[in-house]
Amino acid sequence: MSKEGCIITQEKSLWELQRCSYTPTPPAYALYLEGQVDWIRERFAGDYREPTLWEARARTLSETEGRRENRATVADALFKYHRLFGHFPHIEAAIHKFKSERAWVVVGGQQTMLLGGPMFVFFKALMIIQTARRLEKKLHHPVIPVFWLASEDHDWEEVSRFHTVDADWHVQTIVLPYPDHQAADLHYRPSVSRVKVPRESMQRVLEEVIRSWPDTEFKEALAEKLTHMLEEVEMIEAGRTGGATSERLEGFEGLYRDDRIRASLSPGLTLNRLFARILIDWFAEDGLVLLDSDDPDLRRLEVPMFEALIRENDAFQDALRIGGEAVQRFSLEPRLTAGDPDRSHIFLNKPYARTALLYDRNVFYDRLRTERLSKDDLLSLLHKDPTLFSSGVAARPLVQEYLLPTLAVVLGPSELAYWAELKEAMMHFGQVLPPIVPRFQGTIVDGATRKVLRQLSCDALIGAGNARYLEEKRQAYVAELEEMTSIKDALEALSADLVKHFETIIPAFEQVEKNLGSLALEQREKFLKQVADLEKKARSVVKKQHDSAWKRFDRLEAMLAPLHQTQERVLSPYHFLCRYGPEWLTQMKALDLPDHGRMMAIMKT
Repeated sequence: MSKEGCIITQEKSLWELQRCSYTPTPPAYALYLEGQVDWIRERFAGDYREPTLWEARARTLSETEGRRENRATVADALFKYHRLFGHFPHIEAAIHKFKSERAWVVVGGQQTMLLGGPMFVFFKALMIIQTARRLEKKLHHPVIPVFWLASEDHDWEEVSRFHTVDADWHVQTIVLPYPDHQAADLHYRPSVSRVKVPRESMQRVLEEVIRSWPDTEFKEALAEKLTHMLEEVEMIEAGRTGGATSERLEGFEGLYRDDRIRASLSPGLTLNRLFARILIDWFAEDGLVLLDSDDPDLRRLEVPMFEALIRENDAFQDALRIGGEAVQRFSLEPRLTAGDPDRSHIFLNKPYARTALLYDRNVFYDRLRTERLSKDDLLSLLHKDPTLFSSGVAARPLVQEYLLPTLAVVLGPSELAYWAELKEAMMHFGQVLPPIVPRFQGTIVDGATRKVLRQLSCDALIGAGNARYLEEKRQAYVAELEEMTSIKDALEALSADLVKHFETIIPAFEQVEKNLGSLALEQREKFLKQVADLEKKARSVVKKQHDSAWKRFDRLEAMLAPLHQTQERVLSPYHFLCRYGPEWLTQMKALDLPDHGRMMAIMKT
């Protein structure tokens, strides 16, 4: 669908895409990227590289239009959500195309993370946008990009970290602490979207992040923009209404603890709102539509899908087991049926925790078995307040398909592994698995990094994300450096020769006069001391060269394989925005991203 070797030029900047020889690829993803025929035919909609797949998917979307939620109601919810943040003409135009022109969507998503998350989030959003544009051109039908904000998830530790690089090229981790007024138990917490962070905590983290940036001509303006967005989100949150109330909980008091309700309504801001505001800042002009999975207006529209999941949970679990067994035939471990075999993949959003429900013999219950609800109990609760519900990882794609006419899904390696188990479940609910496009994987190699690579005789196309390669090159370079500059052996040989020669001449001196022998011994010691001083000076030079090389390798690891991971999973777009300014954003968005899923180096030339 796209070409490699794309080059963009912006006055002083020149970037090019080059394919890396190393891509960390899990087995399920590798089979997909390699086009393994049986794997793709049995577990997916088809091969996204086949042109006929897209015409077939277009026909399917037209034939199944009536099985999804009404476009107009979904569009109205999306309009309402984006108006929280302001007026963005390109986003509103995209939603209008969805509503009035029956546009299809390309969708991908991610947990809402601190300050927009690392680079792979940026790349995923950009890949969604570019895939929508390509398919719109190919099919001559409106296609819009949608980013699914997975704000329902409750793993705070996964989303509350921000990585930065200090002056010594060491990766530092800045953590947004969990609010004291919220639940302390790591496994007993509400969705991230419902965690209120005090403004002071977020401000402290932002200030720490800004302090870690180098002093560039862009730093001050970038800091002001982030601070302003923080203020915007705080104002949005202050204007929000809702949350759990005693009236809404009437009849279901056993599910809640009243002393926790006040905490859920405390002032502050949420990570998902700030995350959304940052994505809007980056991609509003590209018409990227955001869909917050915990949006109460959308949750009300999803009631029919949740009803089906509750009523037919036996069949849902059976379908997932069939999918898992099919995956095992390819010598892969299933993801969705691992752990608790009785997972319903439905969660209850209590004011103080997002609680997974298990299911067995027509009864839903929590892990501690403190709550037992029949199907009728759960359905009654669903109709009383749909916002008390959220979907798990296996149910979320079904909810997504119920809301959106999905032409394609952009997925990363981990996501594709569990989507491979969903085919039978979707079929049971009258859905058809959408084609999957691998998301772009990239490593930015700027001019300074390229210079260090040349100095150390390293290859960026091998070293991107490859911590082992960089460590091997470090050890080999240091060993070669010591071998080339070490004169220890030569000086030891010189000292030995001096001792040997003086042993020969000292007796001759003593024959002339005994005192001359003593004088010869003194001269020998002076010569040996001079040799030792020379070795000391040589060691000092070697150490400086060694330390310099060591620091340069630290820099390479920080840029190419930080924390022994790929750059895109650690470093933030703000790392580059601070160094290169807003023009960098324009340049990245102008790249034509390939869809082969392999790691690409974005090289500054």
